[in-house]
Formats: sequence, C-alpha cells, structure tokens
Amino acid sequence: MMFLWALCGVPFGVYAIAQNFNIPIQVQPQAFMTLCLVGWAQVLIYGSKWPTWKATLLALTIACIFAGVEAALILTLRPLYEAGNETPIQAIGIIAAILLANCTNATVESWA
Repeated sequence: MMFLWALCGVPFGVYAIAQNFNIPIQVQPQAFMTLCLVGWAQVLIYGSKWPTWKATLLALTIACIFAGVEAALILTLRPLYEAGNETPIQAIGIIAAILLANCTNATVESWA
C-alpha cells in the first residue's frame, strides 16, 4: 500500500512541475513520495523482518528510479505543454488521479 502511495508521487510531480504551479505545490508530491518510501521501508523492516540496510538500499534505489522517470517525463512533456499541446499533461494528471483513487479505494476496503 505504501509503495502504491509513493508511486502516485511521480505523475503528480510531473503534472505540477510541467504546468509550473507555485513552489509548494511542486515540492509536495516529492515530499509525499519520500515519506511514503520511508514508511514502506519501515514496513519491510518491521513487518517482513528485512535487514535495515537492505530495506534502506531498496528504498533509495527506487527513489532514484522515480526521480529519473519524473525528470525524463518533465523534460519530455514540458516543451509540448509550452507549445500548446495540453493532452499529454492531462493524460499524466488522469493517470495520477486513477492511481490515487485505487489507493484510496484499497484503504477504504481494508477498513470495512
């Protein structure tokens, strides 16, 4: 669950940065993603009894991969958005909303 929440940070970050929202809105998805990856590493350590170094290394590796994907998407989609083509950015926003809705739905179902 925590990993899925962290995964939501990538498209939300792309959406916010490519549309040049204000700085707090651009930073929020990255902070959210970082905290979710820390929480996921803690789940691996305390829930699945992983060694701390292994869970930390995995979380840092995934954070680097997420950062690379986000940077590639921003560098690819921002020129398109500035040229007037809003469709790719809207698609990223829709993907982000669908991912978040699935995470929220799973959370609500786990309480029932």
